[in-house]
Amino acid sequence: MPSSIRTCIRPCSTGFRIEAARACARANDLGRARRHLAEAERISGLWQGGPWSAVLWEVRAELRRAAGQTTQAAALFLEAADQFTALRRPIEENRCRGRPLNSARGGRRHEPLG
Repeated sequence: MPSSIRTCIRPCSTGFRIEAARACARANDLGRARRHLAEAERISGLWQGGPWSAVLWEVRAELRRAAGQTTQAAALFLEAADQFTALRRPIEENRCRGRPLNSARGGRRHEPLG
């Protein structure tokens, strides 16, 4: 495999890992969501600037919300929104400011994030 392809594959998986973490959090599969988030955080650390940091705050908030930790989720959604504001990304900012704090399935699940 050419080095240019190897260089691209890992960072390009950041979007996949982020969306996988979101989907797992919404399905209350918090263990799998944490693993995807950890890998997304590791990979995104290779990139300076851009929206990755804000997106990661948003996904962390979704995990907290899924775990029933609404106070922490609210703070993380606000952090994400503030970062999106700084990046001039109003759609993402509004999405974070308007997130309901009940879990995605409507119930409350209380599981420590560890």
